[in-house]
Amino acid sequence: MRKLLVLPLMLAALGLAGCNTVEGFGQDLKKGADHVGQALGKAGDKISETAAEVSGKAEKTEAAPVEEK
Repeated sequence: MRKLLVLPLMLAALGLAGCNTVEGFGQDLKKGADHVGQALGKAGDKISETAAEVSGKAEKTEAAPVEEK
């Protein structure tokens, strides 16, 4: 149990050691948020493209005439 507590604390200490001031922490946080925003934007674009492809295929399938016997 103690190892599970020590590891996250050590990682947090190392992460905070990289930004020596509050201003540095704010800059690091902003950069991280920018990267997350870009990744979400790319994922959203990909989802939109896939949805457009699927709906385009669905429309083509629905528009095909059905032969009755």
